[in-house]
Amino acid sequence: MGLSGQQRKELQLALIDAFPDIASLERMLAYELEGKNLRAIAGEGSLQNIVFELIKKANAQGWVKELIDAACRENPGNQLLKATAQELLSNQLEANPVTLPKTSVQEAIQIPQKTDNPSHEYDVFISHASEDKDSFVRPLAKKLQDRGYRVWYDEFSLKLGDSLSNSIDKGLANARYGIVVLSHNFFKKKWTQRELNGLTAREVGSENKVILPIWHDIEYQDIVNYSPTLADKLGVKTSLGMDYVVNKIVEVL
Repeated sequence: MGLSGQQRKELQLALIDAFPDIASLERMLAYELEGKNLRAIAGEGSLQNIVFELIKKANAQGWVKELIDAACRENPGNQLLKATAQELLSNQLEANPVTLPKTSVQEAIQIPQKTDNPSHEYDVFISHASEDKDSFVRPLAKKLQDRGYRVWYDEFSLKLGDSLSNSIDKGLANARYGIVVLSHNFFKKKWTQRELNGLTAREVGSENKVILPIWHDIEYQDIVNYSPTLADKLGVKTSLGMDYVVNKIVEVL
C-alpha cells in the first residue's frame, strides 16, 4: 500500500503518540519486524525526524502495512494508533478492492460453518435507524439469514399485533451479539439509543464482547463526538462492500 502526504503525516502523529521515545520505537521494530533496524533505516535525529524517515522508507519499499500491523501489535491500547490504522487500511481496501476467483465462491471467501448455540434464540440482533434499511440494513439481514444465521431484525421478527417494546427487549436479551449500524440517522434516534444501552448493559454485565459496530456513511470523529467508549471498539465500514462486512461479522459468529 502507498500513502499520500497527508496519510503519512497522520501515521507519523499516531506512531509518535504510541511510541513517545526512540527506544520504544526501536523495540517495536526489533520485536515485531525481525530484520528491521531503526538506526539503519532512519539514521539519527529527533523522534519526529526518525519517524518521518521510517514511514518514508516503508512507503517507498512497500512495507507500510507491515509497519502499521507491527505497531498495533506492540501497542494495541493506543486509541490514536488504532483509529489511524483502521482509517488507512480501510482507505486502501476501498482504493484496491479484492477480486475473488469465480471457481467456487464459497471456497474462495472461506465461509465458516455455522454452529448452533442453544443458549441463545438468535445469533444477532440488528440495531439500526429505519432510514438506513434500504441502503444497507435489509440486505445485510437477508445475507446473514441466507447463510443460516438466526437474525432478529424487525421486518423478519415482528408480527401483526406484537408489542414492539417487548419484542425488542426479547431480541436484545436473547441474541448472542448486537450488530449496531452506526450512522448520522442512528445518532438522532432515542429508540436506537435505548437498544444500544441494553446491549452495553449486557456487555458490561457479562464482560464478553456483545456489540459489533458497523460504520455506515460516518467517520471516526463523528462516533467520538457521540460516544468515546463506542469509538474505542473496532468497527467495519459499509463503504468496503456488503460481502466484506458480512464476512467480518461471520468471523465473530
